[in-house]
Amino acid sequence: MAQPDPGQAANARKLVVQLGQLLTDITAGRPVAKVHQQLLDQFDAAVHDYRIDAMQLGAPEFAETWNALQYGLDLPVDAWEQVVLPTVVGFSGIQKLKIHLELATSYWLAARAAVDAVPGYAAAAAALPDPSTTDNSLPAVPPTTPAQPGTPRHAFATEPATPTAYAAADRPARPGPDRRVLVAIAVAVLATVTVMLVFVIRPTGDDPASATPQGLPSPMLSAGMMAGDSGQPVTLPTAPPSASPQPSPMITTEPTPAPSWTPPTPSTTKPGAPSPARPVAPSAPTRLIAVAADEHNIWLSWSAPVNGGSGGVAYYRVVRDGQSIGWTRSTSVTVTGLAPGTTYRFTIIAVNGAGLPSAPSNQITAMTASPSPSAPPPSPTTAPPVPTDAPTPSPTETTAEPTLSPVEPSPPPSPENPSPTTEPPVEPEGGV
Repeated sequence: MAQPDPGQAANARKLVVQLGQLLTDITAGRPVAKVHQQLLDQFDAAVHDYRIDAMQLGAPEFAETWNALQYGLDLPVDAWEQVVLPTVVGFSGIQKLKIHLELATSYWLAARAAVDAVPGYAAAAAALPDPSTTDNSLPAVPPTTPAQPGTPRHAFATEPATPTAYAAADRPARPGPDRRVLVAIAVAVLATVTVMLVFVIRPTGDDPASATPQGLPSPMLSAGMMAGDSGQPVTLPTAPPSASPQPSPMITTEPTPAPSWTPPTPSTTKPGAPSPARPVAPSAPTRLIAVAADEHNIWLSWSAPVNGGSGGVAYYRVVRDGQSIGWTRSTSVTVTGLAPGTTYRFTIIAVNGAGLPSAPSNQITAMTASPSPSAPPPSPTTAPPVPTDAPTPSPTETTAEPTLSPVEPSPPPSPENPSPTTEPPVEPEGGV
């Protein structure tokens, strides 16, 4: 098993602490016991927000997860549904709920991706030095007190547990859904996510050890950005977190579904009978956000309309810079084919079974990631080396080296032998 990188672990802890500090700001610094009690009171109300239903934790478990986020000690997978989302919904006013949800979602995705990239994050975070000694913006980790024999020990709890104050026998029954139904739904969701992870998400690249983990910004890309309602840029990861279902691709090659809703037939056709009801358009989708962005893709997510109108919502149209570019039936989509480092504006329009469109959702502005500058190419002014395997002979080299000629095989004349021009003449015969 690979050892975790201390730098990665420290960065992941800082992102988790940032999420915990956001919860502290939303709750105005209330103690964790009061936060838990107020969420219980909201859950026990006859009418309450359904997003608080997953808060099925006792006081010790809630305090344990809460303090783990405050000090960056751990990021449990179910902390979003059991602690983060109920706290944001329960303590945010109507005017600030939307921006609080966008900030919490962005912080959660960044922290989740960073924690998943560190193997054994809880142990790696515990081995790091106290964060307050290196960063004044991070809180100091309080010392843990040893548990008494025979009592359960909560590693992250800093307040004394009072189980009798929140015992199930002393609290009235909650008017909520049956726990067996919730368990069945949770099992079905986990099975669906497991099937998607096994059959849909496949690793890419020849070397899985060198692949960049999903959810982390690629080292060759600068992070994408999204502008919130306040105008402040929000950093986006370059891929959705691996623990969440992947958004479906946008449909661009098929026509949009035809209207399927028909008005009900009137019970009577007598004169003066009421005319058939007119079709009703759906309300606008809400909470559109950019989940992630890389060099050529942006992942979008939104909430379904409160009122689907006649026939319910049939599909959603994706609008980019005022132009409809595709449609989908789900509440998340992957927009592909984008240019690197470019800013786009997105809205979502719901269309119901009667073919009536809704008003546009909230508009968001998102920017794709930009490739990091690569190494500079070699300078073109550098002259290539002159080949030396076939040098051109100079006149001095040709005279210094012996060359073959037709007269070379004949040996030079010896000094003892007379030259042919010095031989004595031949005397004629009979000259005696």
